[in-house]
Amino acid sequence: MKHRHNTARNLKGLFCTLFLGLISAAFMTAAAQVTGTVTDTDGEPLTGATIIV
Repeated sequence: MKHRHNTARNLKGLFCTLFLGLISAAFMTAAAQVTGTVTDTDGEPLTGATIIV
């Protein structure tokens, strides 16, 4: 029985670590800001352009 208790504790720790890592990554990517102007081949700005990063 002692072995099962340690395995459950290890899995719980692993899931907590993964969850915190994913939350940290989400906050880091949400803080990024992209700026600039989308232009056509003649250098004219394009209105309504959508950028996906």
